[in-house]
Amino acid sequence: MEWQPTTAEVAAYRRATGCPVLRVLPTLQAMSAELRQRVLIAVKSQESPLHDPIEDDSHLGPLVRQASAEAEQLAVAQGRRGMGTCHLIWHETARILRESHRVEWFSPAQMNPDVFFD
Repeated sequence: MEWQPTTAEVAAYRRATGCPVLRVLPTLQAMSAELRQRVLIAVKSQESPLHDPIEDDSHLGPLVRQASAEAEQLAVAQGRRGMGTCHLIWHETARILRESHRVEWFSPAQMNPDVFFD
């Protein structure tokens, strides 16, 4: 049986993201269970754009910030600047967290599938 959101989850996602009501269900169903869980946590206390709730955790938040700073340094070392660089930084941030800390982190692009980031 396919996952179905509650009415409250649909309302919270719509309120936080502005997603049209007819797109809420397919958008949430297209997410992995872990991503969907994080998004549904985020919509309870955040507005768009959403960020991974682990960034607000007192233990994991500093790890995310440290990995992000390291990823930014890698981008600069590669001469990457301008449009699209955020995606490289987010990819590297996720890789660093996964490989060094065994932490799964979701980028803003993953948390906000209907938002375009440059």
